[in-house]
Amino acid sequence: MLDTSGRGRGRYDVGIKNGQIAALLPTIPPDRATHRIDVTGRLVTPGLVDLHAHYYHSMGLGLPADELVPITATMTGVSAGAAGDMTFSGLRRWVIPQTWTRRFAFVHISSIGLAAGLTPPEMLNIDYADVNGCAKIVAENGDLVLGRRPTWRSSI
Repeated sequence: MLDTSGRGRGRYDVGIKNGQIAALLPTIPPDRATHRIDVTGRLVTPGLVDLHAHYYHSMGLGLPADELVPITATMTGVSAGAAGDMTFSGLRRWVIPQTWTRRFAFVHISSIGLAAGLTPPEMLNIDYADVNGCAKIVAENGDLVLGRRPTWRSSI
């Protein structure tokens, strides 16, 4: 295992409590564990974050969100602009709730997002750019959308 706290590679027992790493020790006594998994010979990492993915598979460009999790070790993913203001509700209603991993999203400035099959696609027609529509989706979906403007004000 690779421990980013500076201890380096080695064999450790990893204690998990309430879904978070609670202990990293050379040995955790067996009576302290309710469940044991032997991962000898495997690399153990915390869940990684995929900052650029396309999960809106029903819109054309994208994969089902949980399909690559066992391969990539990503436990959190960010949909990188697959949906714009006209298609975001579908991402929120039908794609995000079907996943068991944490998902966030960036909103595409194009109102149609990455809707495959439409001609001309995405930003080849500048009329699809909708700043106000994008801003509205960002404002209404603060629990899901990343990259929004901070709510605090600087005193400078």
